Amino acid sequence: MTTGNKAEGTAIRPGIRVVLAIAIGIGLGVLGMLLVSPRPTAPGPRDPEPPRGLAVADDPTESPLPASREVALLAGPWGRLRVLSFWLKPRSEFVDTSQCPTDNPPWEFPGLSPEGLESLLRQSGADETTRQQLRASARFQDGTCLLRPGPYVIMHLAPPVRAAFYRRLLEVPESPWQEWTIRLDPSDLQDWVDRSGLPEPAREAMHRLAYPLGDKVAISDLPLLCGKAVTTEERRQLVGAWSTNRALMVKLQLQPGDDVFSIASYWSGGALRKEILPMLESLAALPQGVVVDILHLLPASTRSLLNRFPAPGDPPRNCFWTAFNFGKDFRDDSLLDARKVQESLDRHYREVVNEAPGLGDLVLLTGRSGNVVHAAVQIADGIVFTKNGESLMQPWVLMWLRDVQSIYGKAGETGLRYFRWAAVRAPR
Repeated sequence: MTTGNKAEGTAIRPGIRVVLAIAIGIGLGVLGMLLVSPRPTAPGPRDPEPPRGLAVADDPTESPLPASREVALLAGPWGRLRVLSFWLKPRSEFVDTSQCPTDNPPWEFPGLSPEGLESLLRQSGADETTRQQLRASARFQDGTCLLRPGPYVIMHLAPPVRAAFYRRLLEVPESPWQEWTIRLDPSDLQDWVDRSGLPEPAREAMHRLAYPLGDKVAISDLPLLCGKAVTTEERRQLVGAWSTNRALMVKLQLQPGDDVFSIASYWSGGALRKEILPMLESLAALPQGVVVDILHLLPASTRSLLNRFPAPGDPPRNCFWTAFNFGKDFRDDSLLDARKVQESLDRHYREVVNEAPGLGDLVLLTGRSGNVVHAAVQIADGIVFTKNGESLMQPWVLMWLRDVQSIYGKAGETGLRYFRWAAVRAPR
């Protein structure tokens, strides 16, 4: 028999037998206590399975600190809220590796002339070697500048140079770089990279590819990383990382003496849904007070989407489909058509002017020319319900409106317009 002793087969002395016997007795006693002691209460049953065609996200409660951050908001017509920020990541079995592009497309700059390229190179602060490499990759055709820098050049761009070119790329309508760009708070970058589960060389490449974008840090080179991935599992981890988003869990604090009627009126969208008031009155009557996840206060159609990812094969549901379907009893896929969205806005909504926005109001983000670049739904106090693009990597989430604005425009350049379903009166 092999043992931990240096000399195999060594006899055990009588004194040691006594010590072993005592130790074994104590061990058996502890084991017995564990077996007969009451077990911790098991958690309750999980939420029902999501509707077919929706991918399940990882349980946000499993994300350890510092992934989660909780803040309290000032009281308003919505009541007193507490907001928890957490990482939302799809379960690995739902990650679609076809979302990992392996071909690096050219950088397309419509309207950029050779002189304009030289000006951009100077403004970026690129050194002469980098300028030569980028000039050599440039082609001009049909009024568009196409740059095809190689992987080595892209990987070794200085952050200010990368920022100058990618900011310009992100301004191009329908650019694929909009879908491939992940935006993070600078303090979140290390945590986000670590959560990817990727090998150390890939994590180092993520840091190298990061660049400043407004008050965020961004990474846009998903195709470059996917092209370097060796295994299917690495590609799955990359798509999983790009699908990892900051989301909000919002809770309402109730206690005896609260103006439950006004709070219920807000969460009913001004029309007092019959199930809201009795529930809040009953909960507010509890002497110790209670905290309610606002998930229970949102329309059923929204509850079925919140914190879910689209599944492969789903229609390309984007922000407009999401916003204009809010509160509906069924999912209207005709709203995948931009013309139907405009028709619905013209026929069924009125602009909210000189009124505070309320639950369910459309929030339209506009660009510098006044064109609508994104739609979300007002929830409460700077929190919106949104889906940021039609990509399978973008879930339906609650977010801070300021963070959504940072995705769709430079600071101070994104306008806001609010619209309300015409049949809904303003909350009192």
